[in-house]
Amino acid sequence: MTTIDPSFPLYILDVNPVSTSFTKVGKAINNLDYKLAAKWASSSIDLIRRSLLFTVLEHRAYALSKLNKSEAAIQDAKEMISIAPNLSRGYLILCNMYAIQGKQQHVIDVYKTALENVKDYSSQHQQILIQEKIKAEQQNKKCVDFITRLPKELLYSIFFHLDQRSKSICCWDVSKKWRIVLLKRSMVWSTLNINDDVDQATTRRVSNILPHISTHIRTLIINTEDQDTCSRYLVDIYQGCLNSVKSLQIKMKSTKDMKPVLLKGLITMGIPQLGNTLTDLTLNFLRNEMDASIVIKLSDLLFAAPKLKHLEYTVPQYLSNINGDFTRLATLEHPLIDLYLSPLETTRNSIEPLLKHCRQLRCLNVHYCMEDFTDLFETYCPNLQLLGYNFDDNLKNRTRIICDNKFISKDNIGQSRRHGGLKELYMADYSMTGMTKFQHSISLIKNNATTLEVININDFFSISKHQQCGSSAMDDILGLPKLKNLTFGHSDEQHPIANLLLRSFSFSPALTTLRLSKEANLQTIIDSLLLLKRPLQNLKLALVNENSNNQLMRLFNYYISLLSLSSLSSSPTPTTSPSTTTLAKIELSDEANHLTDKVLDIISNIKTIKCFDVYSESTKISREGLTRMFKKLNAITHVELGGFNFIDDKEIVVIAQILKDRLTHIRLYYLNNLTTFGVILLMEYATRLKNIIVSDCPMIEDTKAIEEFAKMKEIDAQCYSW
Repeated sequence: MTTIDPSFPLYILDVNPVSTSFTKVGKAINNLDYKLAAKWASSSIDLIRRSLLFTVLEHRAYALSKLNKSEAAIQDAKEMISIAPNLSRGYLILCNMYAIQGKQQHVIDVYKTALENVKDYSSQHQQILIQEKIKAEQQNKKCVDFITRLPKELLYSIFFHLDQRSKSICCWDVSKKWRIVLLKRSMVWSTLNINDDVDQATTRRVSNILPHISTHIRTLIINTEDQDTCSRYLVDIYQGCLNSVKSLQIKMKSTKDMKPVLLKGLITMGIPQLGNTLTDLTLNFLRNEMDASIVIKLSDLLFAAPKLKHLEYTVPQYLSNINGDFTRLATLEHPLIDLYLSPLETTRNSIEPLLKHCRQLRCLNVHYCMEDFTDLFETYCPNLQLLGYNFDDNLKNRTRIICDNKFISKDNIGQSRRHGGLKELYMADYSMTGMTKFQHSISLIKNNATTLEVININDFFSISKHQQCGSSAMDDILGLPKLKNLTFGHSDEQHPIANLLLRSFSFSPALTTLRLSKEANLQTIIDSLLLLKRPLQNLKLALVNENSNNQLMRLFNYYISLLSLSSLSSSPTPTTSPSTTTLAKIELSDEANHLTDKVLDIISNIKTIKCFDVYSESTKISREGLTRMFKKLNAITHVELGGFNFIDDKEIVVIAQILKDRLTHIRLYYLNNLTTFGVILLMEYATRLKNIIVSDCPMIEDTKAIEEFAKMKEIDAQCYSW
């Protein structure tokens, strides 16, 4: 690699020659010799360019190279050469940048140009150019094309992980051999993502090479505001250029200026063209003002894509306007197994025709339900395993896991029969005009009690309390033998369903996760947890009064005793059966500010804790108490801290130094005295940190500095300003 003069950088800007020359300009003007004044002024300008500007560019190029901004440094080096083509320093910097990029032939060509322009054969700089050119030529002879040496599977894996620009521009242009390798493996081009973050050069190149790579594309994502780009790819679909696509995602941020014929063509020509291969379709027109007359109908989608398995449809229209005519599907039971619907409004009458023709559904996530229709799932969805009903959180990962399991079955006359029952229930994340009817909700839970593994009800206030079935029906304990996760958001303990579930979870042998809101009665919850006679893996509780500390200490002391019993018993006996689960995650919400150091001291003795999340502004927690706990939690890797007024830059550094060999993930929120500098120091000291989230900290304004430092340390950072 080219070596710049060891004395560089010089940090010297010699203005004397320019000053001397410019003085002569003034004297010439005073003597009314304007011709001579113009001559000396031109000389001064040339000196400024060749001396001052040249030197500043040299230093900036050096700094840019240290920041790994090679392209910017190359531009400065080229400008240096244009200013002083007979000086060697610009050529040396340019060659150094090309060598860093691995462009060895470029290095040789630049040295040849330099030797033609630097004519002083006796100068030291000329001799350096000759020596460096010889080194570059020798290095070029040693260059090996790695694609001829690496195992094919490793080579294809490398190409697969490159971004679109690297594949379509950088690698494509290297040689014919590279293009052949790029085209040989389908996985290299399996996903094509067209979005506004991609530069225009890449977009044009991908469009040009599309005929060569189209047969390899399995997933096509169109997410752009550029109507021409979007239209071009839709036309490619219509014309049959992308017949191998299995997953199509179209996310149009604006359809205002798009011709209606293109959207209509998506149904009449595009989707039918992909009908034999398309299994996954996402249409997101959330931010569009779309006329109901041109909206894509659900009935048309299902008819045009007979093999569709996953459908996600977000559109600013009532479901009744996007249903279409299902009579053409009268004899067709569509194989759709995963449906996400987010229209402006969903009613009972509008969704029933859709459910009638999608009886294979395993996962259904439907939004903006204005009327209750939960009873329809029992009638029309015999294979339903996951239900999201007015639930905002992203359930896509859960639906994929469920849909990947093969389980659809038929009876002896070919009709779908109920397989198992509902496994995951997510509902009431927000209230709409009509409340979910009590009898429908309790029926849904009771009829699937033996199969439910997840119950997540975020807002009990959106479920009516009216009991049609009589009070005696709620007196029993509900058997939930497979329940693993019970989560309440805003709960009303007096609500019959909430009360029933809180009384029943202690009899659920599979329960590992319990997450409850501040409205729950903590003493009752602790009593039920103690009845389990084993710790849960994940636990979220809220402090509601001063007695909450005593209840938490009662629970955690019991867990510590179970751990001690487990460590003493190498083989379980009928009378002492150590727990098979250990507490790994604790979330404490203390909006009432009652938490104390005593609770943290007890938590510090639960050595199995890996994740700790606490929000509190309690004055009964001290710096010493928090740091003492972290010193004793040897297994902890994930930390979330919010509210603490004593957590400033100094305290966060202390925590980072304590956890430096353990901490991998941290979230910091609502910390009023933490600054950007403290977060940067945290990332410096926590040597194993992989992920950091910072939000709602009022003294942190320069989030860009945090993200840049995180990038340098290879840490995934997400920062949200106050």
